Amino acid sequence: QIDLYGPKEEWVQRLISDRGLQKVVVCHGNIPYSMRLVHQRAASLLLFVDWMDPRAKGVLTGKLFEYLSSKRPILCIGNSRDSEAADLIIRCGAGTVATVGDEITRTLLDLLQGSLQISPDAYRIEAFSRRAQAISLLGHITAELSALHAC
Repeated sequence: QIDLYGPKEEWVQRLISDRGLQKVVVCHGNIPYSMRLVHQRAASLLLFVDWMDPRAKGVLTGKLFEYLSSKRPILCIGNSRDSEAADLIIRCGAGTVATVGDEITRTLLDLLQGSLQISPDAYRIEAFSRRAQAISLLGHITAELSALHAC
C-alpha cells in the first residue's frame, strides 16, 4: 500500500482513479505534524520526490531532514543522481536514487523481494540533526567573534 499525506490534490486523485489504484494508493489528506512523524517512522519505505526544476539546484527541503531523522529507508526519485538531496541520502546510507521509470520499478521490486537492503547510518544522519547543526553554527559564530576581538 502507498500512503500519501498532505493536501488531497484533484489531479492526483484522478491519476489514481484512472489507473484503478484506489485500493493500493490511499490519500489520507493533511494530518498533524506529530502524526506525520509517527507515520514516517513506521513506514517500510519513504518516497522523496526530488526537485525536477533545474532552477532549484541546491535546494534542500525540510521534508528531506524529517525523512533522514526517521531513520527509515528512502527512495529518492527525480531527474538527477547528482542532486544535493540524492547525494545526502546516499552519503548517509539512508536510501537509494532512481531516475527513470524502469529503474524505479526495478528498485521497488528489489525492495519488495528483499534483495535490496537499506540500513540508514544513524551516526552520519545525526550530523544533520537540528541539535548538531545548531552546535556547528554556534562554533562558527564563536570563532568569528574571537577573530573580531583579536583584531
